[in-house]
Amino acid sequence: MAKTSDSKFHRLQESLRLHIHRPSLSAILRQYGIPEGIVTIIQNLYKDNKSNVKINDMSGEWFEVVTGVRQGCTLSPFLFAIVLDWVLKKYWKIITDSWSIDKW
Repeated sequence: MAKTSDSKFHRLQESLRLHIHRPSLSAILRQYGIPEGIVTIIQNLYKDNKSNVKINDMSGEWFEVVTGVRQGCTLSPFLFAIVLDWVLKKYWKIITDSWSIDKW
């Protein structure tokens, strides 16, 4: 049973990792009361990220990475958790605002 839930969580995490909009990440961190100095450090960590794809001995062209969190970074789970919490709170508000006693 744990494998199924772990798998679902991993898929959700991968989806968010690939689609976290970095300017939005900074705004969310500020909303959660993260000090501006720390937000700036995180912004600098993500500024001008480049990557390329290597297959065997061949390397592709370098490209800019503009979304997601850094793979293998110890800070990434923290950033993911904050963004996930923010998304779930927004989603929950939308759901609960649409509920009405009259609909029952």
